[in-house]
Amino acid sequence: MVRKIAICIFIITFYYNCNNNSSPENEVGVKSPLTGNEDRGIKEIIAGYGGLCEYGREKTISIGKSTQMNFWIKLSQSPVMDSLAGVVGLPGSNIAYIFYKNLEKEKNLYSNIQTELVFSDGGNAKFSYTQQQLETVKVKMQFVNKIVDLIKSQNFNAITDYLNVDSALIGYNKEQLIAAIEENERNFGRVKEFVPYGFQFSKSPKGLGTLHIAGVVVHDKKKGNYFSIYLNEGFYKNEIYNINYKL
Repeated sequence: MVRKIAICIFIITFYYNCNNNSSPENEVGVKSPLTGNEDRGIKEIIAGYGGLCEYGREKTISIGKSTQMNFWIKLSQSPVMDSLAGVVGLPGSNIAYIFYKNLEKEKNLYSNIQTELVFSDGGNAKFSYTQQQLETVKVKMQFVNKIVDLIKSQNFNAITDYLNVDSALIGYNKEQLIAAIEENERNFGRVKEFVPYGFQFSKSPKGLGTLHIAGVVVHDKKKGNYFSIYLNEGFYKNEIYNINYKL
């Protein structure tokens, strides 16, 4: 006898336009049940990307399986996002991260944070990230900021302690890499901050679990230099496979 599986999906949808400074409301004007942390996450997304932001909770109940709750975010009418259409994975992942990093106890409610990008030409892209992946990114982002702080304090040699050349995606010389970073800092002044653009989990050619975090380093004398770092994705592994720091 074939066992039938019943799946029920409940979707709550809300809309938030960048031109609306009031509290988020749903389509019939009822106040959104977002927590303060969730609301801050949505507002930070709007501040960074603009456009129209739709969001909601999706609960899936299946017989014989645990209930799954996801939070989804759909962004459209965003010129900033349109400018990144060639690298859709960056805004797709960054939007999920921005929302997640604002959560506290709420993060345990959601199995996945899902994002959908709708571009002005009619194209779209969808992404989904597990709670475990986003927690890993949140922890690794602290490590990336530590590396940027070492650059800011001009403690360049300390970075070599975290470089794993043997597991690098491409071969490089530690001393040459550090010398290139040091030269950048002489040309562009002191570092102000690192601004994340997005992330990607992947496997290296050697089969190693890798987390790539990309963004820009903002300087006193220049708006920003592209900065990306390839890390061991292990939760407690502060290990760098490679750094890409462009002029």
